[in-house]
Amino acid sequence: MIKRIATILLALTCTFGAAQAKKMSDLKIYINPGHGGYTSDDRPIRIYPFEQNDTLGFWESKSNLYKGLHMYHILDSLGAKPYLSRTKNTQADDRSLSGIAAEANNLGVDLFFSIHSNAGEDVNTPLMLYRENTIGTPRYPGNVTLSKILWNNLHSSKLAEWTRSDEYVVGDLTFYQNMWQGGLGVLRTLYVVGLLSEGQMHEHKPEAHRMMNDDYLWLEAWHFVKSIMEYEQTEDRFVTGNVAGIVYDNHNLREFVQPANFSKFGRDCFAPVNGATVELLDASDNVVQKRTTDNMYNGVFVFRNVSPGNYKLRAVRSDYYQEVTPVTVTANEVTYQDMPMSLRREAPLKILSYAPVAAGDELISCASSIDFTFNYDVDTESFENAFSIIPAVDGYWVYSDSYRKASYVPRVSLDQSTTYTVKVDASAQHTDNRYTHPQMDEPLQFDFTTQSRSRLEIVDRFPADNGSIHYQNSSVEFRFDRTINSTSAAKMITITDSKGANVSLNSRQCKYNQLSNNYGSALYVLSGSLTPGEKYHVVLSGELRDRESLPLGDDVEFDFTAIDASADAPEQTVAIDFESDVAFEYDKENTSGIGNVLPGFIRSTEKKLFGSYSGRFSYRFTDDHDGQIVWNYAGDPIQYSTDDVLGMYINGDFNNHELWIGLTSGTNKKYSYVCDLDFLGWQYREVKLSNLEKDFCPFLLSDVKIIQKKSPITQNGSFCIDNISRQNADDAGVNDILADGDTSAKVVTSPGTVSVSEAPADARVTVNTLSGVTVAAAKGNATFHLAPGIYIVTVSSRAVKVSVP
Repeated sequence: MIKRIATILLALTCTFGAAQAKKMSDLKIYINPGHGGYTSDDRPIRIYPFEQNDTLGFWESKSNLYKGLHMYHILDSLGAKPYLSRTKNTQADDRSLSGIAAEANNLGVDLFFSIHSNAGEDVNTPLMLYRENTIGTPRYPGNVTLSKILWNNLHSSKLAEWTRSDEYVVGDLTFYQNMWQGGLGVLRTLYVVGLLSEGQMHEHKPEAHRMMNDDYLWLEAWHFVKSIMEYEQTEDRFVTGNVAGIVYDNHNLREFVQPANFSKFGRDCFAPVNGATVELLDASDNVVQKRTTDNMYNGVFVFRNVSPGNYKLRAVRSDYYQEVTPVTVTANEVTYQDMPMSLRREAPLKILSYAPVAAGDELISCASSIDFTFNYDVDTESFENAFSIIPAVDGYWVYSDSYRKASYVPRVSLDQSTTYTVKVDASAQHTDNRYTHPQMDEPLQFDFTTQSRSRLEIVDRFPADNGSIHYQNSSVEFRFDRTINSTSAAKMITITDSKGANVSLNSRQCKYNQLSNNYGSALYVLSGSLTPGEKYHVVLSGELRDRESLPLGDDVEFDFTAIDASADAPEQTVAIDFESDVAFEYDKENTSGIGNVLPGFIRSTEKKLFGSYSGRFSYRFTDDHDGQIVWNYAGDPIQYSTDDVLGMYINGDFNNHELWIGLTSGTNKKYSYVCDLDFLGWQYREVKLSNLEKDFCPFLLSDVKIIQKKSPITQNGSFCIDNISRQNADDAGVNDILADGDTSAKVVTSPGTVSVSEAPADARVTVNTLSGVTVAAAKGNATFHLAPGIYIVTVSSRAVKVSVP
C-alpha cells in the first residue's frame, strides 16, 4: 500500500480544538512480529494437507510477520512512522527480546506491539498481556487501556469462532506468577506504552487454516491500526469500511473436504468452500471487487477499503447454487456477512447399499447394526421418520462420511433367533430442497434373522496371556456376553504356580455377575500374596455355564507373572503421595455423560501401595458411550517441563476407559495419554512430556481425566492413584552401585534375567524388590529369571541396584 491512497482512508474531522488534536502522522509505532525462522521454537502446527514442519504450512513466526507487514503498510499509508523488528522469516531475524525492547526505547516510539498467536487446541480467544512492575500494578496505566481497546477490536471479528466472550486482559507478572518469574522478556525492559497480543489460538485447527489466508491477516492488522486511532484519539479515522465473511457448505461437514479430527465450534463444523468466487456488486450490479476463496480450507474473503454504501455479495461455484445477499458498508467498520452455499444434488436420494444382508439362509449376528450408504448427504429428520424396524429395537443413530452413511446401533444387541423387517419409505430425502425431487424414487424393505446363541462367550478378561499382576491383593476377572450360573463358578477355575501347587481363592471376596445389561462377570480374588517374578497358570473350565445353561465349551488357558509394581519406577521425586490433605475436584463444565450421581474423590485407606492413603476416583456414566469426567487438581502448584517424565501408580478397575493427565501453562493446556484402565491391581505408568513447549514451560499439573470407551457394561467404576511423581527423562533406567564390599562378583542384566558371576562358591546371593521382598536366592554364581523391573542384588556384602528390561 502506498501513501497516495491515504486520502481515501482518512477523514480529517473538524472539531473545536482540532489544532491540538493528535494525527496519525504525529505517531511513531514499533511492531514486533514474534519469533522468527522455521525451527521448533517458531511454533509450527501440522494442518491438512501439509506434513509437519513443511514451511508452506502453518508457522506462527510466518503469520506474525505477515500481520506485522500489513500493519506497517497501513500505518505508512496514513503518514505514521512505523518500525519493524524484522522483515523476513529467518532464524537470523529472531533477535533477542531485550534488544527489541531497547530499540523501541531508543527510538522513543509512542506505542509498542508484539504480535503473536497462542497455543491451545480446544479453545480460541484473544489474550492481551501488558507489563507490570509488580503483580497487580501496571508499569503504565496506558498499557491496560490500550490492551482493552485492542482485545475488544480483535474479539469483534466474526470470522473467528471465539470460545470466550468476557474480556481477557492480564498483566504479565500476574498471568505467569505460578509458571516463571520475571514476566515476558520482550516487555521486561520496555519503557514505552505497549503490549503483547495473543491474537487467537493457532493450535485450534480451524483458526490455523484461517491464518493461512492473507486477507484474514490483513484484517487483524487493520484492527491494530484502528485501536491505535482509538487509544490516541486521533482526528484521523478510516473513511472506508470492509466486508468480510466465510463461504461454507450449509450442510456437509468438514469431513467432506478434509480430515477433521479436531475441535470445531459453530459454523467451523461445516465444510469450508475452496475456490468459490465472491463478488462485491454496487447498485448497478457492477463488480466493485472480487475474491476467490483459497485452497487452505478456510472459506475466508475480505473486501478491503470499500466506500460506504449499499452493495450485494454474490458467491458462485459451479457445483453449488449461486447465493446473493445485500450488505451495507459503514466507514471505519467491518461488515460481516457469511455466505453459506447449498451443494447441487442432481438426482433423487438413493440408498446405494444396506446391511445386514443375509446370503441364502445365513443368520445374522445379534451384535449387528443397521447400516445405510447414500448417494448424497441425507436429510436426517426425513430419513429417521421414514425408517422403521419390526420388532422395535432400542438404539441410536450414528452418521459418518458427512451424512453419507447412517447406522442404527442397538443399545445392547439384537434379539437372538428373531426375524426383523426394516423399512425405509420413499419420503426420505437428501438436503437439496431446491431440487425438484429430493425424495427416494421408491421405498426400501429387507428382512434378516439373527443367530441363536450356542455358547457362552468371553468378551474380556484380565490379565491377558503372559500379562502381569501385582503380587498383593491379586485378582483375575472374566467378563461374559451373558450372566453366568454362579453356583459352581468358584469350582471352574484352577490357578497353579510353576511347581504345580494350587493357589487358593478368597471365596468371601469373589464376586459374580456384577455388570449391567445382562452381561456376566467372575472376579476371582486370590488368597494371600503371590511371589514376585513367579509365573502362574490359569485354567477356566469349558463347563462354566450361563443362566440358560449354555456352556463356555473349550477350556481357556493362559499364563501370567506376579510383579512388585512398587519396584517398577526408576529414581524419581514424589509430587503427590496422598498422605496429607489433597483434593481433586469434579469439573462440571468439562464433564459429560453423567446423571445425578456426581464423580467423587477421596483419600482412601482401602487400596494403597505406599503409606496409608491413595487417591480414589469414582464415577457413574448414564449411557454406554461419549462420556468424559475431569477432576481438577486443587493443591499446591506442581511443575513439569518438556524433559520430564510424569509417573504414577494406578489401581485399575478393568473398565477400559482412557486415563489422561492434564497440564497447563496459562491458556495453553496439554493432555497426555496415560493408559487404558484395562487392568486390576496396581501398575506403574509414566508419561514422557515431550508434547510440552519449551517456551511455555514449566507447565502445572491441572487435572485427571477419563474418556469413556463405548461399552454397555462399564458405566460404573473407580480407580486409585498413588505417588504421582516427576523425574528427568535422561535419568530413567540407570543402574546404580549402592555399596561396595570385599567381593569381585559381577552382576549383568539382560531381558528377563539377572546373572551373577565370579562370586565365591559359598557366597549368599539374594534378589530383592525395592520394598524389601526377596524374590530369588542362591549360593555362588547363578542366573535368575525375573519380570521386568528394578531389583537389589546382594552378593555377600556388596549390593547393586539393577534394572531388568
